[in-house]
Amino acid sequence: MPPLAPRYALALALAVSLAGACASDDGEGGSATDSDSDSTGVDEPVRLATADDYRPLAGAMVSFSKDPTADGAVITIKSGDETFEGAYDGKAWVVFDGVPAGTFQLHWRNPPDPEYPGAPGYYWVVETDLRDLYTGRVYSGRPEPALATSEETRVELSVDAMTPYEYGDRFELYSYNADALLYLDPPEDLVGEPVDFDEAIDGWQIPWSTYTSRDGSSLIDPGAGDDLWLTHLQISPLLDDPGYDDPWFSASLWRLHEAAPLTLPAMIDGATTPAQGSFVVAPEVSLVVDLRATQFSGALAANVPNPEQVECDVSLAREPGEDGPVYGMLPTLAEISVSGAVPPDRVLELVYGDPFPVGEEVLFTRCIHWHPVVHPATGDTKYVYAQVETDWSLAALGGAPVEPRITLVRDVMINGAPLPVDATMDGVGETPTITFTPPATGAADLYSVRVRTIDDTLGGDGTVAASQRTIFSYVTEGTSVTLPPGVLEPGAHYYLQVNASIGSHLGEGRFYTYDGGYSSAVTGIFTR
Repeated sequence: MPPLAPRYALALALAVSLAGACASDDGEGGSATDSDSDSTGVDEPVRLATADDYRPLAGAMVSFSKDPTADGAVITIKSGDETFEGAYDGKAWVVFDGVPAGTFQLHWRNPPDPEYPGAPGYYWVVETDLRDLYTGRVYSGRPEPALATSEETRVELSVDAMTPYEYGDRFELYSYNADALLYLDPPEDLVGEPVDFDEAIDGWQIPWSTYTSRDGSSLIDPGAGDDLWLTHLQISPLLDDPGYDDPWFSASLWRLHEAAPLTLPAMIDGATTPAQGSFVVAPEVSLVVDLRATQFSGALAANVPNPEQVECDVSLAREPGEDGPVYGMLPTLAEISVSGAVPPDRVLELVYGDPFPVGEEVLFTRCIHWHPVVHPATGDTKYVYAQVETDWSLAALGGAPVEPRITLVRDVMINGAPLPVDATMDGVGETPTITFTPPATGAADLYSVRVRTIDDTLGGDGTVAASQRTIFSYVTEGTSVTLPPGVLEPGAHYYLQVNASIGSHLGEGRFYTYDGGYSSAVTGIFTR
């Protein structure tokens, strides 16, 4: 399973990113409007702010805006039976005139993804009554770096002074300024990759495809101020001498041991760029985590029957913000992973290195259960998952036990009928209504109802490009959602993920926090 950090950094906050902060015409943040109408009684327009802020290394914050419809997205507002189209003002807003005061729906449909020819683009809806909406964020790094488009783009690493590599060790390539994070897990059959007992990396060629919040993999340009780090995370058993009857006996610990700041010329798309450096052992830090794992697995049991086997990850990462959280990739400082039998509570002791001068240490905990279901048409076994996640900055945690901040929604129904994970339901109609009960633990700030297809999606070459994917999301503060027309297709098979989150708000500004929680419940398979 890939490391935990990027899943949080790239969490589907993209579909819940509207924050009701009013931005001025130059893209600066401001406060929400006090009234929905002006002195003449005419409803004020709904404005969708489009500016993102970027915080580069050793530089002032930069604001950047572009028309979100320029790439083919269709954005409308629906209020009652009326539909309103917006117009980009050329500065920082898409403006919708004439929308009545009160609750409305913002509909955002992306153009078709070239990876899935013939399939419609991703579609999401946000239900709100705010007149000023914000889809932007404060991002780490610089705006609009050049992006890699060629599959031949590579970085060739040559790094000395390495603590001897052992099988299972991991590496990460990380750039704050280009907002790029790349996981390296030998053996991957790459030229020059390290093998057991190597004390240097000599010509390790890495295909450049990164986790990022950008539109693609940023090309590193030191002339523009970009940094690039290589970190070495050593693997070890979590327990020195566990008994086989201990569910934690197979748990592994990865901890950052050393890091190398790299020097390189500006990357060129399609070329191999050499990067050199020397590892330096990072100063060690100790952390004790009181993990209440049974509460996480107990929360999963409310949705999936008998979760006898779960995966739990505890990941400590460096959040990139300097004077407040910003949106960006998170380099890993330490991670514990355990899978198999439901793990009992345990006090975990972490010793790790932290070479990064900027940011805040954040602890992410996730327990997940993959549940097998049988596709009713093909007979294939597919896997759906329920999960519970809790995020804490170490400063906010303050040594308290790590417990779920929010559990799963309950009693998910389609058109008033329950659909448990092992059941199927046919003929829900084109616009079914989904209802659910709030979680037993934690008061959700937002819910997101996602429609996921469980049918294989073919790529342009006729092979399976995706076996399951999210095609639609509805973000709301309520517990009832009616799907709009055009989401469900006849003959297709779907299931729902109903997510509850703490720490995501429609009515807050650009800064957000990693002190939050998230849960995801799943249903059985249904058809239109």
